[in-house]
Amino acid sequence: EALHLASLLCYYGYFFHITTNGAVQIKEDNELFRFQAPYYWVSTNWTTGNIEYAIYLLKRTLRNRQRHGLEEHEIVC
Repeated sequence: EALHLASLLCYYGYFFHITTNGAVQIKEDNELFRFQAPYYWVSTNWTTGNIEYAIYLLKRTLRNRQRHGLEEHEIVC
Protein backbone atom coordinates (compact mmCIF):
# COMPACT_ATOMS: atom_id res chain seq x y z
CA GLU A 1 0.00 0.00 0.00
CA ALA A 2 2.88 2.37 0.69
CA LEU A 3 4.18 1.96 -2.86
CA HIS A 4 0.72 2.71 -4.25
CA LEU A 5 0.38 5.83 -2.10
CA ALA A 6 3.87 6.99 -3.13
CA SER A 7 3.01 6.39 -6.79
CA LEU A 8 -0.13 8.52 -6.47
CA LEU A 9 1.75 11.34 -4.76
CA CYS A 10 4.37 11.24 -7.50
CA TYR A 11 1.73 11.11 -10.24
CA TYR A 12 -0.05 14.20 -8.91
CA GLY A 13 3.18 16.16 -8.62
CA TYR A 14 3.82 16.34 -4.89
CA PHE A 15 7.32 14.93 -5.42
CA PHE A 16 9.37 13.79 -8.40
CA HIS A 17 12.44 11.73 -9.34
CA ILE A 18 15.76 13.51 -9.29
CA THR A 19 17.55 11.23 -11.77
CA THR A 20 14.79 10.14 -14.17
CA ASN A 21 12.58 13.00 -15.28
CA GLY A 22 9.02 12.02 -16.03
CA ALA A 23 8.96 8.53 -14.49
CA VAL A 24 6.06 8.09 -12.08
CA GLN A 25 6.54 4.45 -11.16
CA ILE A 26 7.87 3.97 -7.62
CA LYS A 27 10.09 0.95 -6.95
CA GLU A 28 11.85 -0.36 -3.87
CA ASP A 29 15.33 0.83 -4.80
CA ASN A 30 17.67 3.65 -3.86
CA GLU A 31 16.04 6.17 -6.18
CA LEU A 32 16.19 9.76 -4.97
CA PHE A 33 13.12 12.00 -4.92
CA ARG A 34 12.53 15.67 -4.30
CA PHE A 35 9.37 17.22 -2.93
CA GLN A 36 7.71 19.90 -4.98
CA ALA A 37 7.53 23.26 -3.23
CA PRO A 38 4.30 23.39 -1.18
CA TYR A 39 3.52 26.63 -2.96
CA TYR A 40 2.64 24.63 -6.11
CA TRP A 41 0.79 21.71 -4.53
CA VAL A 42 -2.56 20.90 -6.06
CA SER A 43 -4.35 21.08 -2.70
CA THR A 44 -3.62 24.74 -1.97
CA ASN A 45 -5.33 27.87 -3.21
CA TRP A 46 -2.51 30.35 -2.73
CA THR A 47 -2.14 33.14 -5.22
CA THR A 48 1.11 33.21 -7.16
CA GLY A 49 3.00 36.14 -8.53
CA ASN A 50 3.82 36.39 -12.22
CA ILE A 51 7.52 35.60 -11.76
CA GLU A 52 6.95 32.53 -9.58
CA TYR A 53 4.29 31.23 -11.94
CA ALA A 54 6.55 31.74 -14.98
CA ILE A 55 9.35 29.80 -13.27
CA TYR A 56 6.91 27.02 -12.43
CA LEU A 57 5.68 26.82 -16.04
CA LEU A 58 9.23 26.77 -17.39
CA LYS A 59 10.25 23.95 -15.05
CA ARG A 60 7.11 22.04 -15.97
CA THR A 61 7.76 22.25 -19.71
CA LEU A 62 11.41 21.32 -19.34
CA ARG A 63 10.63 18.22 -17.28
CA ASN A 64 8.59 16.38 -19.85
CA ARG A 65 6.86 18.18 -22.69
CA GLN A 66 4.60 15.29 -23.72
CA ARG A 67 3.36 14.24 -20.29
CA HIS A 68 3.20 17.70 -18.73
CA GLY A 69 1.96 19.72 -21.68
CA LEU A 70 0.66 23.17 -20.91
CA GLU A 71 -3.04 23.90 -20.83
CA GLU A 72 -4.49 26.63 -23.05
CA HIS A 73 -4.77 29.17 -20.25
CA GLU A 74 -1.15 28.48 -19.22
CA ILE A 75 0.16 29.12 -22.73
CA VAL A 76 -1.53 32.53 -22.78
CA CYS A 77 0.24 33.53 -19.54
